[in-house]
Amino acid sequence: MKMQLTSLAAAAVMLSMASLAMAGSTSNINQEGAGHFSDVDQQGASESKIDQSGGGDDARVKQIGTSYSEINQVGGGNAADVNQNGQSSYSQVNQYDVNNTADITQTGNNLWSRVNQAEGRNGHGNYAEVDQRSWENDSNITQLRSDNEAYVKQYGAYNESDILQAGGNEAYIGQYDDNNTSYVSQYTSGGDANYTKVTQSSNYNYSSVAQRGTGNETVVYQH
Repeated sequence: MKMQLTSLAAAAVMLSMASLAMAGSTSNINQEGAGHFSDVDQQGASESKIDQSGGGDDARVKQIGTSYSEINQVGGGNAADVNQNGQSSYSQVNQYDVNNTADITQTGNNLWSRVNQAEGRNGHGNYAEVDQRSWENDSNITQLRSDNEAYVKQYGAYNESDILQAGGNEAYIGQYDDNNTSYVSQYTSGGDANYTKVTQSSNYNYSSVAQRGTGNETVVYQH
């Protein structure tokens, strides 16, 4: 379920970060359409890329240290806010269609976050929030169709989470210690209004939740 970067792509990103450590920050912004807004604030030696097409998209990036951020917005009214403070972290946000929102905060080192919303331009109104601290945490969120909500908190180290949603679902993952793994799949044709909350507050826990249909609720506590 986890969408890993290929080893070649991962190596390219790490090489880019190593090069930035010996240089200044770089920012590349490409806007096509009307009414887009981009704001980049970099301190240190980070790299950011923003691509916006359509109309009225909003992208904001703040980086302190040596990290990499990429935001791709295709459609209108999408909003992405990325705040990175630390070394060698990676954030990618892809937003398609309209009115999707992503809020990413990474504080620490070697943190990885990927958010894909309404890929294929078949959805709107999705919300994703990721808060990563410490080091070596990995989060992946994929939201298909419309009106999904996903919240991830990773406050320990070496944690992994993966959320897949398809239409009107809600998922919370909280990982507060080390070496935890959580997978949530809320995906079925015509199903929605599913709810999952996973809390992992000790070490080496594993949780996998798959919800099919409508109106299901799952709560997992691992202490």
